[in-house]
Amino acid sequence: MLLYKYMEEKNTPDVGSVRVWTIVGMPAVVLVLGYFWYNGFFVSILTPEETALTLVEEQMETSATSTVNEPVEPPKPQPVAEPKPPTPKSSTQKSDATETTTSPSPPAANHSGNWQGTFAVTKPGGCAGYSGTWNLNLKDDNGILSGSFSSTDGTSGTVAGAVVGTLFTFDVLNAGQKVMSVGWYVSGGDTSGTFERVKECYSGSGPVSGTMQGKKIQSQ
Repeated sequence: MLLYKYMEEKNTPDVGSVRVWTIVGMPAVVLVLGYFWYNGFFVSILTPEETALTLVEEQMETSATSTVNEPVEPPKPQPVAEPKPPTPKSSTQKSDATETTTSPSPPAANHSGNWQGTFAVTKPGGCAGYSGTWNLNLKDDNGILSGSFSSTDGTSGTVAGAVVGTLFTFDVLNAGQKVMSVGWYVSGGDTSGTFERVKECYSGSGPVSGTMQGKKIQSQ
């Protein structure tokens, strides 16, 4: 009984001690908890997801506060440039287009006149070396050649051909039949080229061909 009573008295709380604890201890606990909270102790024990969520919420609150507090300036109107009236062209002002002047082509040379020269046979071999002279009275009508031809080998007839640039080509016709073909190149008043005569120089020799040279003796 005495031991029980002693234990009962020992376990009975002292009303004064409880009051002292309440008055002094509680504020101290609050201060300690606040210190740890201020230094991020409780944030560190949160899970990574909770910590990230907390940071996002804090940033959103900060952004919303700064957006509300900062005044938004209205856009400034841009000045509109007035169109300039077109400048009237004076009567003395030149056109922008470049005028192209085409120089007239020089007239084609007229080869009408009397031409004379020499010829030399080169084929066939049995007649090679034979030579003579020729005479041509030529009429050039805008590149169409006509006239008369004769040579010391007995070839003669009328002329029918054409001139293209500096190239003369014509046939000598006798009684409507071609007896010779001529191809010349003309430079100024000089000419040189080749011929082919139908008449054989001997029986079975075949056509006779060779070279020709000459010049214009007189113009018409």
